Amino acid sequence: MILPLFKSSSNNHLYDEHHNLLSWSSSNGLQMNSKKCKAITILKSNMSHSLPLLPDIQVVNEMFILGVMFNSKLTWSTHIDYIIKKCSRLLFAFRTIRTTIPSPKLKLLYFSLVRSLIEYFAPRFSCLSSYDAQRLEKLQRRFHRLSCSTDCMPACLPALSDRRLSLALRFLQVILRDESHILHSRLPSRSRRGRFILPPRRTEKRSKSFFLSTCERYNLLRNRHDLPL
Repeated sequence: MILPLFKSSSNNHLYDEHHNLLSWSSSNGLQMNSKKCKAITILKSNMSHSLPLLPDIQVVNEMFILGVMFNSKLTWSTHIDYIIKKCSRLLFAFRTIRTTIPSPKLKLLYFSLVRSLIEYFAPRFSCLSSYDAQRLEKLQRRFHRLSCSTDCMPACLPALSDRRLSLALRFLQVILRDESHILHSRLPSRSRRGRFILPPRRTEKRSKSFFLSTCERYNLLRNRHDLPL
């Protein structure tokens, strides 16, 4: 449930919606455990606001939603920390088995166990900072050194940044082709030639949002005829 906060208000609507949610759950035969629920406040960097306390609900700065770690600043750093920590546990296993398993099978293990985790939700990593992007590339290089011989070319594993862009463009085209897609209405309008008409972007964060950054890249590739018209 997503609710707005107002600076000039007591925000009593939060209590009302919390009560409505509990009533709806009860009337539909669902028992909600409030002690397992969490609340997070997402604010602009120049704002400060305390979230009103709701009964038995813990206020946190980060939380998992469908396997993705979100924080109160809406940056990906917390999720990248989680990915690196989880993947680093597999490094020991790779070091242990590298002498008994041939390189092609080690790479297959990397694709299935590690890169699948790195690229989960990756098409939406448009606002990923250069620092976090480098951390992921460094992680892949560590697994590459364990999976391949020392004379192997680094290009045998494509850069994760290139793969993220490819996955983002593929996801964008899925949304574009399916007018019933839940995100189709969020797309910018298009010109007669099929290019996206991008709205003004006053902040860097808005410029790096998924739709604007991916649509801009889509326009560039269409200009070079690297995408279907």
